[in-house]
Amino acid sequence: MLSKPTPSITATPGPTGQATVLPAGKISIVQSGDTTTITGGAGKNLMSDTNISLSKDDAYLITMTYGGLPTSLCLVSLGDRGVPNTLEDWGSKAEIFYPKGSFNSGQFPVIINEAYGPWTMVIEKNPKAENIVAGPKVNASAGFHNSQYIHLKKGKATFKFTRNTLVEHYANGIHLVLFNVDKGVQEDYLWWNMGDASHEYTVDISADGNYTVGGSCMSDWEATITQ
Repeated sequence: MLSKPTPSITATPGPTGQATVLPAGKISIVQSGDTTTITGGAGKNLMSDTNISLSKDDAYLITMTYGGLPTSLCLVSLGDRGVPNTLEDWGSKAEIFYPKGSFNSGQFPVIINEAYGPWTMVIEKNPKAENIVAGPKVNASAGFHNSQYIHLKKGKATFKFTRNTLVEHYANGIHLVLFNVDKGVQEDYLWWNMGDASHEYTVDISADGNYTVGGSCMSDWEATITQ
């Protein structure tokens, strides 16, 4: 059992200097329907006073925004699972789609492993596909991001990816997955751990529905989809 750390009001110095001093003893949790909004400040090894409810039978879209120093990290966990890590140099925002079965069912605390500024986590349970693009292209920026929602038909779908490798050291940092948003499940892996600037992959789409490509990539990317 993880013991509750003593709150501290001074953040540990970040990689580029001293972080902004913020009261981090309190983590605010606000529930509104299927959306939970959690806010906190700079700190390390801190735990929320109250828990949030998660279920293995639900899918979740988690979005993090962060206002820390450039190159500093914001590392937050739900229970024993980390959520999208945000890096100031990646635009201070990260999001990821967690399909059904990603979390165990139960009540979980929010834990600040490390943060050097204010942050917000928005958790949407069983998110609905909105602003669906007509296609055939989707894209996302570097870091942890999802593409636009797109409607796909049952049958073969070919994804042709291109990306801009900004930092060669991170050339292999790719993990892109296709999610069926309507069902809240993972459909297939699309691209992972390859240093090429382009990639092509064909998927057997199991059902007509709304989909998104999510995961992480260390550079901007786009995909043209043909069916």
